[in-house]
Amino acid sequence: MKSKEYVYTVTKLYRQAIDYYYKNHEVFINPMLIDNLKKIFNRGFTKGFIFHEDNNNFTNEARPNHNGILIGKVISSSSKYIEIKLNDELYFDDGIRIEGDSDIGFKINEMYIDNKLVKKAKKNDIIKIKTKGKIKLNSPVYLTLPNHIAKTIASDIQQNPRKISLNVKVIAKINQPLTMIISDNYNSITLKGNILEKAINYPTSKDTILEKINKTNNTIYKFTNIDIDTDNLTFIPITDLTSLRRQALEQLSSLRQYKIKVITGKYKREVPNFPCQQLKTVLIEDKSLLTETKDKYDIIYCEEPGIKYTIYKTPRVIDNYHNLSSPLLVGEIGALNTLKNVDTDYSLNVTNSYTLALLHSLGANKVTLSCELLPGQVKNLLNTYEKNFKKHPNTEIIINSYIELMISKFSLNNKYHEDILYLKDRKDKYFLVKTKNGLMTIYNYQKNNSYPYYQLGINSIRENKVRYTKNEFR
Repeated sequence: MKSKEYVYTVTKLYRQAIDYYYKNHEVFINPMLIDNLKKIFNRGFTKGFIFHEDNNNFTNEARPNHNGILIGKVISSSSKYIEIKLNDELYFDDGIRIEGDSDIGFKINEMYIDNKLVKKAKKNDIIKIKTKGKIKLNSPVYLTLPNHIAKTIASDIQQNPRKISLNVKVIAKINQPLTMIISDNYNSITLKGNILEKAINYPTSKDTILEKINKTNNTIYKFTNIDIDTDNLTFIPITDLTSLRRQALEQLSSLRQYKIKVITGKYKREVPNFPCQQLKTVLIEDKSLLTETKDKYDIIYCEEPGIKYTIYKTPRVIDNYHNLSSPLLVGEIGALNTLKNVDTDYSLNVTNSYTLALLHSLGANKVTLSCELLPGQVKNLLNTYEKNFKKHPNTEIIINSYIELMISKFSLNNKYHEDILYLKDRKDKYFLVKTKNGLMTIYNYQKNNSYPYYQLGINSIRENKVRYTKNEFR
């Protein structure tokens, strides 16, 4: 989760940039806010997908956490102290990281300039700080925790709390109820109080009404437009004004809350009734595996398009459906809005009967269930489906296969110019890494389990054939 300082700085940066563009019709990014953002949290910046950044620039290989910004280097080192020449300002209680064979990070609890204790150091100052152990000369020093910026932001937030602007109208006239109308331009509340009488001595002035109405300090609201319609003849008890204001704000808050209308009733979907079958299917990467699978399976899916005797499996990340011929195996919901005669892959993560019914009602011929389901959960899903919809679904499940764990536009294979790579975890498990169709795929280190799913009502059992060269092929 990002810190409040990060959220504040990013939001402020965008707000200022948008406002400047609307006012001046050109883009201007406040360099001071960019500098603050780098100090608060960054792993490097990119142009983003919208400006066609290279996919391989989106991942920072150096470190998973905050880069910080370079603020100086070590110019002197002993067993107890180091001296750092700064190229940016540094404050007491800021956090720094000194890079070396093993990084060292700590807060600045005290620092000295010319042997004098200081709380702030400027660019080109040479500071002296305590350390444990000798540090190499010229080691780079990074600011990683700018507490002085965090304190400034906290002060800004406290002194300038964001409030919702409201319009209020007060009607105060003899022989009429005290009326208050509050609006946020989308929602409106009208409340009426007691009938007002003519003042015996001093009528309640317009200024007094304004003063009492405008007290919203402890709420999330502020009145920006106040309209007071009074005949200046009535006496208004102060408690009536404050009570009416409080009630109106409470009712407005309730009205502003996001509410979802709950629809009760029986869930209905028009779904086909599929015959019970016991099919064997397979997914292959390309035509080189066709010969050995052709006569062993009822259906062959292939990740390479245009291969005879196969059904093409589209990429999980796709933005162009042109020139695709049905039937197809698809892995994302957009295909159902564009294509006909499709089967859906396990990446849609179907774990309940309602999702299964939805996909069938949208035109999916066959639905591959989630690989996370246990046999008991599969049985319960199918039984619930048939109970609720009085039809038999056409479902498939994958067994004895290396399951895709992650898809990414960033590619380790392209980065290191290797077709096959492995990630090794702390338990010495090897996870296959391959890039296909411009997308990097990371596979699980072991195959998932087999089970006699036909007896549960599954129509198709599939194997995914992946070239896995670490201790095994396919």
